[in-house]
Amino acid sequence: MFERFTCARSITVYVFAGVLCVATAIAYAGLKAEVEGDLEVDGEVSIGDPGTSNVQLAVKGSDTALSAESMGADDYGIWAKGEIGIQAQARTTSSGWAGGFLDRGVLIGDPATPTISGLGGEGDLFVRDALEVDGSVSIDANTLWVDSVNNRVGIRKSYPQYAPLEVDHAIGFVCGGTGAPAADEDFSYVWGELDGGIGQVYVKDGEGTETRLTSHKDPRTIDENVDTSFADPNITIPFSFQHENAFLGKGAVVDLASVVADLERMTGRSYTLVYDLQPEEKLDVAQWLASQQIAKENRAKQEILDETPEVEISPEEGIEYAEVMRPVVSAVTRTQYFLSKETGEIEARQVEEEVVQLVGTGEYEYRLKDRVRLDEDTGKLYRRRTLDEIAVGSVPEPQLSQWIVDRLPTQ
Repeated sequence: MFERFTCARSITVYVFAGVLCVATAIAYAGLKAEVEGDLEVDGEVSIGDPGTSNVQLAVKGSDTALSAESMGADDYGIWAKGEIGIQAQARTTSSGWAGGFLDRGVLIGDPATPTISGLGGEGDLFVRDALEVDGSVSIDANTLWVDSVNNRVGIRKSYPQYAPLEVDHAIGFVCGGTGAPAADEDFSYVWGELDGGIGQVYVKDGEGTETRLTSHKDPRTIDENVDTSFADPNITIPFSFQHENAFLGKGAVVDLASVVADLERMTGRSYTLVYDLQPEEKLDVAQWLASQQIAKENRAKQEILDETPEVEISPEEGIEYAEVMRPVVSAVTRTQYFLSKETGEIEARQVEEEVVQLVGTGEYEYRLKDRVRLDEDTGKLYRRRTLDEIAVGSVPEPQLSQWIVDRLPTQ
């Protein structure tokens, strides 16, 4: 038995008369080799004929054999019972064997329009079209939880128990859309929309009646000559109710703070209780305006980045000569604490675990740098841009509503 087999050329593994054979320049299309146990290959390997559509691989699990016999002529994939770990970065295409390796990550499908791609350096996974999962999905424990048994979704909440959608904390609306959704008697909506540059929250029923939930619509934005509580400095925080109906073609703003003020004057009673916020709840105007300016600039940069996520670069910028790294498994000892069933005490013990580290081989190769892509159709190199490198022109300065500005304490 050989402990290691070294060959300077490509090798083909095939079965002849029940014997596992190794050759350096032979391809037997359709023949298969089945390996039970561990198979370690330091380099590139093809099981099957890389020149045809018979590239197949069968991985045998611990108790049940799975083979590639049921795979069609144009099927590509890895069949395994249990888990599959991909340490190298192989690539195949739907039209045939593409050959070679990716510097980072995994790509499945046509390289120009991959079905699934993952950039190892980025930690991203891209799925084209639909992703179908038969079962529940958990992303980062409680960031997103999809319960397929009870048909519930939790955001920042694992195991949602009561409603189809459960959200822990807040829902933020990006108020940059085209406005209200169309009326539909079978639907009601809640959305965010800009009004005077400030994000507001609205709801709409199935008959087209739209109501603003954020209750500070200044009637002066509709008619600047109207008498309103928003212009009355004696009213600490004015508020209103706004709604409109698309069928009637009418909208209305009710100045509720004025209604309360008139009622208080008529009855002599007070219906308004004004209180002070805690210091940590208050906002500093200068700090808020500065943070909003940065946020506006970042949103403008993100729009540019979404439109042009890559930039063409020269080979000198995109190619590096770097050492080849390979994973090495080593054993480490750590202290583990447990509850003793005999003594009822928390005790410590030493456990040995295997860790995988990348170790230099002393060999060097040319490869693409992180975030760099080679366009195989044009031969050009492209690098993924970052938000920090994008420059934007002037963006509108953030502004507070006039009724707030009028009531700010003087310094």
